[in-house]
Parts: sequence; C-alpha cells; structure tokens
Amino acid sequence: MDEEIYTKEQELEVLEKTYRRLGYYLNHNYFVAERGVRPYFQWYLNWSGYVTAFLGFDYLYFAENHLLILKMKFLQDNSEKYIFKIDYKNITDFSVSRPIIKYCLQFKAEGKQYYYYIDASGSYSFNGPDYSARNFNYLLENHFKGLLK
Repeated sequence: MDEEIYTKEQELEVLEKTYRRLGYYLNHNYFVAERGVRPYFQWYLNWSGYVTAFLGFDYLYFAENHLLILKMKFLQDNSEKYIFKIDYKNITDFSVSRPIIKYCLQFKAEGKQYYYYIDASGSYSFNGPDYSARNFNYLLENHFKGLLK
C-alpha cells in the first residue's frame, strides 16, 4: 500500500478503504485491539511494556456471519496471509471482561485461544475514546452480533 500512516485519522482512512476494497460494509462493526495473553499474565507483563511490542495489534471486523481478523501488517503489505476469517459457528466461549482498565475480549476458535485488549473508555488517551473505543462499545451494547450471550 502506498499510503503512509502517522495518525489515528490516517489509520482510520486507510482501514476503511481497505475494508471497502475487500467488499465489507462499515457500520460501527470494527476496531483495533492489542493481541494478548490471559488476563492475569497480561496485567503482570504490561508493567514491563513488552507485551504490546511483542504481540502487536489486529483489526477485528464483525461481519454478519464471521469474524474477519486483519493483521496490522496487511495495511502495508496487502498479502492474503494477513487475513483470517472465522465463522461465528466455530467461535466458542466468547466473553468480554474488564479485569483492570482495558477490556479483554476472549474466545476459542479452531483449536486456538484468542485474547484481545482495548481501552474502550479512553483511559489512556488525551483525546478521549477514539473510533475503536466507540465501535467496541457499540458492538458490546449489541452483544457482538449474538456472540456474547
């Protein structure tokens, strides 16, 4: 991709173009989140500052019948190897908790455990909640397309 990303606004613009190019409709159904580990270990390791640097971020898009995960590298590389689709019927143990400050979204799918963290209240931001926090809260209010029981 030719576009440089330096700000959240540029990130959002590139992300929205990418979703549209992939044929997805945007309706507060996507956000960026930190990949992580179990909440207790995440809390412990966050103090070191290495967790986010080591694990990175993913873009999560909740479509009508599947979850689309774009690895952050996709915005620069556009390689299909950075796109993952998981049918909702293959997702189990979906939950959202708030163990400390950030929300933890966790689920199992296709033999793997997923943990994602997001500051959905704007606690770490000088400008308050960003598009990810707003969209996360919208999805939370709407039970993540039925995944959250």
